Amino acid sequence: MSWQGHFPYMFPPFALISHCLRKLREERLSAVLIAPVWPNQTWFPQLLNSIVDLPTLLPPTRDILSNPDGQNHPMVKAGHLPLAAWHVSGDPSKQKDFLMKLSTSSGNLGVSQLSQHTPVPGNDGIAGVLNDILIHL
Repeated sequence: MSWQGHFPYMFPPFALISHCLRKLREERLSAVLIAPVWPNQTWFPQLLNSIVDLPTLLPPTRDILSNPDGQNHPMVKAGHLPLAAWHVSGDPSKQKDFLMKLSTSSGNLGVSQLSQHTPVPGNDGIAGVLNDILIHL
């Protein structure tokens, strides 16, 4: 099924994030993707390479992710599931334009020393690094 002519809003099961990114690349489409800030996931580098704007960290409410029975996701309850809205694109020219904009607008912002050895992803205001540039939330 083609997604041409659409600007999808996607909040897929986490196991399908890489499939959604692949579909966007195949059709060279842009979308808004709701996904966790999980740098240790295999799909995360793919996600960072697909962004065309800075991500927006969603408010950490306990009911942001629940099943049809109304039960909250256990990682949300524990405070370990930061979700963000990512503007992504499968169009390499849009990705390149974003990188150019980032490289001209990002100075050395200085990174304060982390208070934890292993912070919860997203809690330090950093989504990741793309081409040696910090991606801020």
